[in-house]
Amino acid sequence: MAENLQKRSETKKKIKDATMALYAQDGLYKISVTGICKMAGLHRSTFYLYYETIDEVIEEVETELLEQMYYYSDKTDFSSVKQKDMGKEDVLAFSRQILADYYTWMYSMRNYFNPLLSENGDIRFLASFEKHLHDTHERLSVQLNLNFDNDYALDYFSGGTFRTLVRWLKAGDISVEELVKLQTEQFLKNL
Repeated sequence: MAENLQKRSETKKKIKDATMALYAQDGLYKISVTGICKMAGLHRSTFYLYYETIDEVIEEVETELLEQMYYYSDKTDFSSVKQKDMGKEDVLAFSRQILADYYTWMYSMRNYFNPLLSENGDIRFLASFEKHLHDTHERLSVQLNLNFDNDYALDYFSGGTFRTLVRWLKAGDISVEELVKLQTEQFLKNL
């Protein structure tokens, strides 16, 4: 039974990998089940054992990415910690570790993120990603008593984080450590 679950998981991953590679290469509307199966080394009938449509594959990828993003943001829950019990340096060290783990995961999944975040990406995913970042920053601003002057400042910080992450995922030209340092330095200005 465990073997069947592993094989099923591996097959679904092949389908998702091929779908997202073709999405990145040709755009959403040029993807075909035949192309996915050829790239994944599978028969068309295998595709239909797992998915009814290409949209269903992409929806599953998006859902899995968002679930994992929320998993990482939930790890930054400071609500159980009193501000006075955790100094600025403790908050910073904790945040750096969470961000390093989060961004390492994001970078490992960039082949999935990049097509979704591209000019031809899924606008619903873009909106969900941006909302996730905004909600996380809003929650942290309350929990940590951050000094965002108003909602515009919070939007500016969240939007900047969003654009920075999209650029970094595409370019990959700075390390996770450099990105974490950049973000935590900006974050510190609001503590």
